[in-house]
Amino acid sequence: MLSLKPAFLLLLGSLVSQDAFAFSGSNHVQLLGPQSVNLWKLDNTHSLPKAPYQTDFATEGSVSVQVPLRGSLPYFPTRWFEQPLDHFSNSSETFKQRYWINTRHYEAGSGAPVIVIDGGETSGEDRLPFLDTGIADILANATGGIGVVLEHR
Repeated sequence: MLSLKPAFLLLLGSLVSQDAFAFSGSNHVQLLGPQSVNLWKLDNTHSLPKAPYQTDFATEGSVSVQVPLRGSLPYFPTRWFEQPLDHFSNSSETFKQRYWINTRHYEAGSGAPVIVIDGGETSGEDRLPFLDTGIADILANATGGIGVVLEHR
């Protein structure tokens, strides 16, 4: 058993040195899959134009307010639904819950899942890459399902 350990480590070392550090061209995409697209975008953010779905801020008097979106990613238009402000109160107050849907892999009648990404403590727009090349898109593609990003209130 002890004689196999050095041979295994030598083999493992040669694999790591040949493939894991060869992040150029197709090797990069092959090793990291669809997320390599997002990594490429992140590496090149200084040279890319401002994304059309980013939110701007304006000032009205002494108060900063969020300016409405100029648009969203072409495949994922912004949608809203009326949501109760407090599910445990008798109040009838509501707010508009924002969400985005990816149906490009949907197979009708297949009983496929709906994969929901909760935006967490940030703007739901920050989670749109999950619909385009991230885990929601990967799972929807594998299952014929639908990906949804739901913005945290």
